[in-house]
Amino acid sequence: MKKILTVLAALLLAGCSSGAGSADYPHYDHEELISKASEIVEVKVVSVRDGAIEPTQPNEKDDPKQSPGGSEASSVPAQIFTVEPIKTFKNDVPTKLQVAQVGDKNSPEAGQYTLKVGESYVLFLETYPDSPASIVGGNQGIFTRTDDGKIKSATSDETYTEEELGK
Repeated sequence: MKKILTVLAALLLAGCSSGAGSADYPHYDHEELISKASEIVEVKVVSVRDGAIEPTQPNEKDDPKQSPGGSEASSVPAQIFTVEPIKTFKNDVPTKLQVAQVGDKNSPEAGQYTLKVGESYVLFLETYPDSPASIVGGNQGIFTRTDDGKIKSATSDETYTEEELGK
């Protein structure tokens, strides 16, 4: 229970931060961000709904050291986006994919860049078998295309080329 409360407190305190990232997300350098993502994919957001996600990894729920609340762990409000892949750069993804961002449409996480329906993004994702994917590094894992085709962070000056991302 203590870990769950700590995770929830960190999510609430993240509202006090500003800038490209949030207090509860680690910051990765250029190569680490690529390495940490299980998938890197350009997507178009087709819909969004309010939902909830578990604050712990599914394999940690029954481990009392990792999740003292066990299977009864509280969920956190989230926006669940349905996205369609346009191009994959690292590993393959299904034809429809769900991606979660903490917070709902009425109270998104402070400082968070929120995906928008109808827009396209290059996302650095961590996927799970029975849950929506998460964006690696929070805002740090959200990119857009520039007019000249470069892949640029939605919240900073960081850029990648397609060659750096793989395929």
